[in-house]
Amino acid sequence: MVTRRMAWLVGGLVLGMALLSLFFDVMGLIAYGLIVLGVWSSIAVVAVWAVAWLLQLVRVIRRRFRLGPPLVVTGMAILIGAVGILVTNVAVRPAVLSSTEPAHRQLAYAFDTDQGDRYALRFVGLNDRDQERVTLVLALIEQGEVQTADDKFQAAMILQHGTEPAHYERAYQLARDAAEAGHAESEQLWKNAYDRWMLSTGRDQVYGTQTTVQMTLFGVSIEDK
Repeated sequence: MVTRRMAWLVGGLVLGMALLSLFFDVMGLIAYGLIVLGVWSSIAVVAVWAVAWLLQLVRVIRRRFRLGPPLVVTGMAILIGAVGILVTNVAVRPAVLSSTEPAHRQLAYAFDTDQGDRYALRFVGLNDRDQERVTLVLALIEQGEVQTADDKFQAAMILQHGTEPAHYERAYQLARDAAEAGHAESEQLWKNAYDRWMLSTGRDQVYGTQTTVQMTLFGVSIEDK
């Protein structure tokens, strides 16, 4: 009976994570946190078991430490987190909207998926998705559709995830213009973009905003600057 209840509990939690991951990008970060917590907790459990075994061997303690139940709990955390990461990388909405949509909707949607991909820790096809968004933004700028401070902020955020110095330079310019127009969030963004631009051209960063965070998940290296 206990085994059946445990199976139902695990199944319910896994299903819940899968469903939440379909609708909330931030579940990717939560899922990764569960994996990290599960892994380190498993290591701690095994370490405690090893110490308890040694103490029992020298007859300091008599009660046996049961390794199984704690590892079941930590294993559940790892499993639930893995399901969350898997779902966020399989169930992916398009990076950009159809070109028939109004320009402001295309830009807002691209900004939303740009940020969502990072909250969800999507690493499958991320570079291609970033390139789609960069291509869209450059086209909208060429068409004169990026005008307001919000537009410039969103465009700059997408362009700083580009691949060329010209992308970072344009991101810096747009974010600086948005900041001068009173957009509060753009103040930090133009500094980020400027430093990224400097580094991409072989020069030193000025504001010290660029650091590299690298995570390894299921053998895949995920790097974000």
